[in-house]
Amino acid sequence: MCVPNNTKNSQDFASGKRPHKPAGKQTKSNLMNPVAPPVIRTVSQRVRHWLTVIAITTLVVLLSPVQAAPVVIDTASSGKGLNADVDLFIDQTDHMNVEQVRADAHFEPSHGVVGLGLIPHPVWLRITLNRNADTPARWWLEMQPFSVDELSLYRPEANGQYSVQTAGDAHPFRQRPFAYRQYLYPVDLPANQPVTLYFRVVTLNASILPLRIWQLEDWSQRALLEYLLLGACIGVLVGLGLYNLLLYLRLRDRLYLVYSLTMVSFTLFAADLNGLGSQLLWPDSGYRITGLNQALIALYAMLLTLFPLWLLQGGGLTRWFDRLLYLFVGLYGITIVTALLGWFGFTGVVIHYAAFPVFVLLIGGAVYRALKGFRPAWYYLLGHGPVIFSLNLLLLLGRGQAEASVFNRMLFVVAGAWEAIMFSQALAERINLFMHEKELAQQLALEEKTARLRDAEQHEKELEYKVKFRTLELAEEVENHKRTLDLLRKSEEQLTHMAYYDAMTGLPNRRMLMERFDYLLGLAKRQQSRFALALIDLDRLKAVNDTHGHDVGDELLIKVAHRLRDSVRETDIVGRLGGDEFVVLFSAPLDDDLLNVILERIRAAFDAPIHCNGLDADNKLSIGVAWCLPDDINFDDHLKKADVAMYQAKKSGGDSYRIAA
Repeated sequence: MCVPNNTKNSQDFASGKRPHKPAGKQTKSNLMNPVAPPVIRTVSQRVRHWLTVIAITTLVVLLSPVQAAPVVIDTASSGKGLNADVDLFIDQTDHMNVEQVRADAHFEPSHGVVGLGLIPHPVWLRITLNRNADTPARWWLEMQPFSVDELSLYRPEANGQYSVQTAGDAHPFRQRPFAYRQYLYPVDLPANQPVTLYFRVVTLNASILPLRIWQLEDWSQRALLEYLLLGACIGVLVGLGLYNLLLYLRLRDRLYLVYSLTMVSFTLFAADLNGLGSQLLWPDSGYRITGLNQALIALYAMLLTLFPLWLLQGGGLTRWFDRLLYLFVGLYGITIVTALLGWFGFTGVVIHYAAFPVFVLLIGGAVYRALKGFRPAWYYLLGHGPVIFSLNLLLLLGRGQAEASVFNRMLFVVAGAWEAIMFSQALAERINLFMHEKELAQQLALEEKTARLRDAEQHEKELEYKVKFRTLELAEEVENHKRTLDLLRKSEEQLTHMAYYDAMTGLPNRRMLMERFDYLLGLAKRQQSRFALALIDLDRLKAVNDTHGHDVGDELLIKVAHRLRDSVRETDIVGRLGGDEFVVLFSAPLDDDLLNVILERIRAAFDAPIHCNGLDADNKLSIGVAWCLPDDINFDDHLKKADVAMYQAKKSGGDSYRIAA
C-alpha cells in the first residue's frame, strides 16, 4: 500500500523545469504553425510554464497521502465503524517502533477497507479522535480480527510519549485489557482535543481488522447477542457430536465416530477463530502452542475429507476416487504436524491449494451419488454448501471485497451448526436406506412367493388334481415350517434359560452372575462406589441327602433359594454356583452397616426349620463376603476371597458370616 515514486519528468515539472527535447528536431505542430513574434512567444511560454506548475502542484497534492481528518465523537458515535477514517501503513522492515512510524511512515487512507489479505509484515493503523464536550470521557475501541498473533495499541501520554498495551494469540489471555473473546480497549479522550492512536497488528492469517468505538452499555448488549449466537451454534455442534459418539459406542460404525470428531474439530476451529478458544479453552496455555490455528484448520479439513469419503463409498465410485481422497487425508495429517512444528510455508501451501481439488472431488462424488439415488448425498450437499459459501465469504472478507458485518463474520459458525444438522440427517437417512433395502429384500421374497402361487394357480387349470395335491403339500410344508419355527423358538428360549439359569432353583447360574458382576463393576466405576459379593454354603445339606435322600435335598435347595431371595433387597442378585453353594451380589449403594444388616437378616431367615416332604430340615448357613471396589476386575478373584471368608465362618461353627479383609 504505497504510492509509486514520481518519474524524472514529474520531478522536473514540479520544480518548474520543462521536459527536455532533442535538439534539431521539430514537432508536427511546430512545422504546421507559423513562428510567433519574440514578445508574444515569451509571454506565451511564461503562461504555459505557470499553468504547468499549478497543474502539477495540484496533482501532487491530490495524490499525496494526508492524514485523515479527526473523527468527531458525539452522542451518536457508539457502535460506529472507524475503518473509513483509518490510515494504514505496512512495515516491510518488521522492526519499526511507534516513534519511527510517527516520524517516517507513509500512511495511506484505508478508504473503509477492512480486509487486507495475507500480509507477511506488521500492519500499522492510525486513527485520530476528537471528542465533543457533551459526551462521556471514556470510550471503548473494539477490534474483531480473526486470530491475530499480536495486537498492540499505542496511546499518547501527558509527557508526549506513547504507552503500549499488547495482547493476542501469542500472549496469555490475562494480558488483554478486557475479559472478552476479541479485543476491547478503554480510551479516555479529552474534550475538543484530537488524539491520535496507533494499532500494530501481526498475524499469519488474512488481516481482517474491523474497528468500532463503543460506550460500554451499548457494547454489552451487542456482545451478549453474539455470545448467545455462538453458544447456540456450539451447543448444536457439541450436542450432535456427543449424541453420535454414543451411537458409535452402541453401533460400532466408524462413520459416527468420524462425524463426532469432525464436529469437535470444527468447534475448536470456530472457537479459536472467534476468540473463544483463547478466552475459555486455553487462556494460559494456547499461546505456547506454535501454529495452533493452522493445525486446527488442517485437522478440520482432514476430518471433513474423511467423513464424506466413507459416507459416499461404493455406488459406482472408482478406486482412484478413494485413493486420491485418502492421499489428501494423509497430506492434511502431515500438515497438522508441520503446523505444530512451525513450518508455516508448507502448511500455508497445503491449506490454500489443497482445498480446491478436495472440494471438486467431494462435490463431484456427492452429486454423482445423489443422481444415482443415494439420498444421504443430498443431505451432504445441503450441509456442506453453506459452509463452502461462508468459507468463500471469509476469503472475500480477507481481501476486503465483502463487508465485515456481524452477519458475515458469524455466518461461518451458523453454517457449521447447519452442517452438523444436515450431516446428522445424512447418517439418519443412511439408516433409513438400510431399512429400506431390508424391506425391499422382504418384498422381493414376498413377490417371489406370490409368483409361485400364481404359477400354482396356472398349473391348477391345466392339471387340477396335481395342483390340488401340490397345494396341500405346500400347506402342510408351511404348517410344518411354522411348527418347526415354534419349536426352534421355544428351544432357543430354553437353551438361553439353561445357559443363564440354574435348572433346579431357577436362580442365575455362574455365567449370569459373571455378567451381572461386570455390570455392577462398571456402575461402581462410574459412580465411584462399591458393592459386595457373598458366597453362601449350606452347613448340613450332605446330612440331609444321606439321611432323607436326594429328593428331599433337592427340595431343600429350592426352598433355600426362595428364602435367600426373600431376605435380600430387590436390587440384589441371588444365584447358585452348584451343589450347596449360593452367591449373592449386593448392589450399590452399600456401606458396612447396611451390609451387616442384610447379612444378619439372611442368617436369621434360617433360624426356623425348612419343611420338606413332611420333614423339618434344620439347616444353617456359612457366609463369606468380599468387597468389590471400582479398580477390581476379576469375578473369580472375588469369589476366592469370599470362599476363604466362608470357610472361616464354617470353621467357627457355622451359622455365621465373615467379611474378607
